[in-house]
Amino acid sequence: MKALVDATKSDDELLRNIALSGSYGSGKSSILREVARRESKRAFTVSLASVGLTEDTGPPRYPTNLLQKEILKQLLFRIAPRKAPASRFRRPGRQSSWRLARDVLSIGTLAAGLTCLLRNYDPTQIIDDWPKRFQAAAIAGAFLLGANALVSLSGFIAYRNRSVQFRAGPATLKLEDPAGNYFDDWLDEIVYIFEISKTELVIFEDLDRFDNPAIFDDLRDLNTVLNNAQQVHGGSRLRRARRVQFVYAIRDSVFDFERGSASQGAAVDRAKFFDLIVPVVPFLTHESSTDHVWATVRQAASDIPNDLIDLVSSSLVDMRLIKNIRNEFLMFREVTSSGTQALTTLTSAGLFAMVVYKNLYLSDYEQIRNGTSDLDEVYRMSRIVSGAAIRRIDRDLASIQNAETSRDRAVTFSDELHTHLVRMKRQLGLDSDSQIEFTVGDQTFEPDDTDTTAFWEGVTNEGLLGVTLGDDEASLSITVDDMVDLLGFDPRSLAPTAAEETDWIEEREKLVARKAKLSHSAMRDLIGDSTLSITTEDPDAEHEGEQITYAEYCRRTLPDSLAFELLARGYIDDNFTLYVSRYNDSRVSTTAKRYLIHNVRQNLFDPFFELTPADAAAVIERMERQEDDGDGVLNVSIFDQLLSQPQSRLLEMAADRLCAGGERESGFTTDYLRNGARPLALVTALAPRWAAGFEFLAHSDGVAEPRRTEFLGALLAGAAAETAYELGDPTRDLLSRMLPDIAVPSPPEADGGADSQSLLQMIQILDLKPLELARLDAAIADGLVDSGHYEINPSNLTYALGEHSDLALETIRDKKPAVYSVILEDLSSFIKSARSLNPRWHSIRDPKEFESVLSDIRRVAPEVDAIVRYSNHRCQVGRLTAVDSTYWPALVEHSRLRFTVANAALYVHRFGLDDTIIKFLNGGRPSDIGVSAIDPDVRNTFARAVLQSDGRIRGGARVVVRLARSAQPSRPMPASTLPLGPPALIGEALRTHLVKLDALLFEHLASAEWSVKERAIKVSSKSFPSIVSSDLLSRADWIRFFQSRVLSHTVRDAVFSQMEDILGDSNPAYPALVEWAVRRNRRCTDLQFRHLVTTSASPRSLFVLLAQNRRTVTPAEATEIVQLIGEPFTGLTKKWRTVEIPYTPAVQALLEQMTGTWPIAKVKPINADRLKVTTRRSL
Repeated sequence: MKALVDATKSDDELLRNIALSGSYGSGKSSILREVARRESKRAFTVSLASVGLTEDTGPPRYPTNLLQKEILKQLLFRIAPRKAPASRFRRPGRQSSWRLARDVLSIGTLAAGLTCLLRNYDPTQIIDDWPKRFQAAAIAGAFLLGANALVSLSGFIAYRNRSVQFRAGPATLKLEDPAGNYFDDWLDEIVYIFEISKTELVIFEDLDRFDNPAIFDDLRDLNTVLNNAQQVHGGSRLRRARRVQFVYAIRDSVFDFERGSASQGAAVDRAKFFDLIVPVVPFLTHESSTDHVWATVRQAASDIPNDLIDLVSSSLVDMRLIKNIRNEFLMFREVTSSGTQALTTLTSAGLFAMVVYKNLYLSDYEQIRNGTSDLDEVYRMSRIVSGAAIRRIDRDLASIQNAETSRDRAVTFSDELHTHLVRMKRQLGLDSDSQIEFTVGDQTFEPDDTDTTAFWEGVTNEGLLGVTLGDDEASLSITVDDMVDLLGFDPRSLAPTAAEETDWIEEREKLVARKAKLSHSAMRDLIGDSTLSITTEDPDAEHEGEQITYAEYCRRTLPDSLAFELLARGYIDDNFTLYVSRYNDSRVSTTAKRYLIHNVRQNLFDPFFELTPADAAAVIERMERQEDDGDGVLNVSIFDQLLSQPQSRLLEMAADRLCAGGERESGFTTDYLRNGARPLALVTALAPRWAAGFEFLAHSDGVAEPRRTEFLGALLAGAAAETAYELGDPTRDLLSRMLPDIAVPSPPEADGGADSQSLLQMIQILDLKPLELARLDAAIADGLVDSGHYEINPSNLTYALGEHSDLALETIRDKKPAVYSVILEDLSSFIKSARSLNPRWHSIRDPKEFESVLSDIRRVAPEVDAIVRYSNHRCQVGRLTAVDSTYWPALVEHSRLRFTVANAALYVHRFGLDDTIIKFLNGGRPSDIGVSAIDPDVRNTFARAVLQSDGRIRGGARVVVRLARSAQPSRPMPASTLPLGPPALIGEALRTHLVKLDALLFEHLASAEWSVKERAIKVSSKSFPSIVSSDLLSRADWIRFFQSRVLSHTVRDAVFSQMEDILGDSNPAYPALVEWAVRRNRRCTDLQFRHLVTTSASPRSLFVLLAQNRRTVTPAEATEIVQLIGEPFTGLTKKWRTVEIPYTPAVQALLEQMTGTWPIAKVKPINADRLKVTTRRSL
């Protein structure tokens, strides 16, 4: 302070620009204010705030010209308008009455003078009679008034067009825009202001905030101009010249444009720019702030914890900020601790922490009012995290409870097993006191052992239970799946060992304690819990999907580490919103206010926020007043209160919302069923309109089985007949199994619930079929039996039919028609149940009723198969047409059909020749009684199928053909009836004239093997010549025809004699034909020889055939034929040749016969098959 004051009073004329340098918060402003106070007559302060100092358009920026404009504005408004009459700026200002009178008189005098001048009137005539001294005074006054008017008028004319506009609070000053900058264009105005004022010291604050060093250059230039302006300093030999000094408050780094570098340029520039730099030694730093905060805060409150003061002190390094925090704390405390504003649960520490938060994080603090601050975000996440943890605990507790419940089911299962076996003994006619013995693997158990865990564990491991009834009178094996299907229980669901039970108890205790802690946990508690995790979901985050703790989430969300520490240490708690506003309703507690702010006003879903009944009632009152059914109503405590006053309109709206479904609504319903005080009341309230209720309760995760049973019972009791309830097959099956436990009529004197008739009606509407009628209320069970709404199982059959009833279908039909109808709808279950009750059960006992019972059944295999199989073996159907064709396979399979060709034909016509009928036909020779009475198409179909049985019918071709003929088909049967083999079958069919030998037959057999055709030709050799034609056989078959060793020569003679017509000219069968003719020693005519030599027949064979026909051929014909046969045989007719020819006796005889005709000189054998013939030189 002293150094700065001394500098301002120094005689050094060059000490004009002085800097007061120091860091932010070091006290520069305090020093400058004190200097301004001491030098108030000659000092003037220019203070520029950076907030809001922007261009009219565009982003915030601080150009030099704009700063000049703000400085000029403050200079202009520094001087009163009346003290600057020569100023170009006309500003509104209050004028004195004396000056106003003077101006009026001046203008009036001037106007009167002008009037006299224009009218040539001498105004002195008015004062001619005055004394001389008064005349002189009047003339002088008029002159002065006129001069004053002229001066004012000239000033107005001179400056009327110079203007620019800028704002200064509510006032607006208008100046024309400068061509250069404000200092240059309005320099004369600035000099004039300093000329008429006594200002010698101008203090500039906050210029360093704008990071614009150029303004310092402009101000230095302006200072130089002012000190050099004669009209400003006015110095003379008689008085000291005025000196204008500029004092700047700057931070140390104002000229450091490369912050962080080691260059000395910034320091040199700063030292050269300012004539003097006065440093300010900070009295408040991060290290020393604690003492100042202590001293300041302790004046306001003594109950603020020391740890809190120590925590915030390092962040408060500005004394103004510290004092402001103290002042705001006092004001807030006054409001929150007096009158109706008093909130007893709020603390001074919490209030002080929030005031500190307000001053350090202004923007975020403002967002608390609308629920979008960082604190609101971490609060919401704390409720989400704790709620999720409580739900996980609820699911784990439900799992433990379900496991404990299953432990007690071993006894129930044992009773069910005994009951079932007793029924079975009765059906078998065994003594009810006879012994029952169980076998599991290698172990044997007595009946008293079946309620032990060891027994059921053995059954589960082996998967099979052996049962012996009586003294080895009956034994059976029951699988685990049989127990599920027939008895309705699964032994695999039983509880495990006692050691595991101990673990359950310990785990449950831990979970209950953990849940209680979480239910009352504040944000501070959750920060200290490292087991709570959050999955990041921000797509812009560096690690989306990362698992982080709640503490880490708070660190990332809150502004800085101080905010986190205030939260982690509990100084900012869950009631932070109550410190920021006024609350006039003293009837609402702090907890209720917090719920109203966060959950009702901000619509925050928080089912586990705990409210007392009074608080819940207060919240409900305000929500009903506003008709608000937002997420705030979805709270366990709120619903506890609502369900205690069921006439509430809010409850109706909330119930409608829960029934409508939705992820959040479904989640809350589950939360309330686990944690609410009146879960049954909730289910009852929802029941009449909760269409998805049964599906929800049946499959809700985490609801323990005993409670699930209670809830489903309440829902069934309160269900409305007009509501269309959603019910999938799995849910319907579950409800059917649980009916004995949930369909319990209420006593007549009880409030609520449902009577037997109402329950029966809902069971029928929902189409539920109970598994245990005997456990139901008698009225409900009897009504279900009458309506047929029950599952077919041993227990229900026993109840519906009576203990000792006959289970034969015809008996049930006659005695219990309603039960019979239900059985027909579920034959499979009936068969299993009946077999379970009586292993010797007959589905139909009376043969006379066999066909009538079958006619009632309209089902497919395997039910029909089982009905037929388990029927009395004396039951038979005389003719298949008497029963539906659905039963035919079972009747044939189990020999419940008379063994006739007619029945077989009917079956084959309907189902084809399957394995079942094949087995039937192979059982012997069926009777042909009644065959003629069936349709010919049926007979033909049967015969065709038998012929095409492909060897499956035993006995060979003769049996097959005989069976086909026994059906009396239309004869002859078409050729297409026959298969393409085997040969014996074709032959037998032709032999018995079942089919006819004709061209159509060979056309059908075209692709068959030759052996099949060969057998057909052989069997019909007498009639074959009558049908033979060129296209009867293929060329290859014609070759086989003449090569066959089976066919008679008669058949081939017929073809040979007509070979030209049958075989044509180019048939490849000619070589085989000639070979056959040679072997047959067949006689040929001259014409036949001439035809054969033109075919592909072998010359050797033709020559041999010629030799065999030497007696019927003349020498001339023989010579001609040899010529046609060709070489080498033509050499026999030519001179001087040696020819080798085949040897046969016929050839030898031919040569001898033709010696005189052919020039044969010598014949010499070469070997047994060849001859060498030499001809002469001449005949």
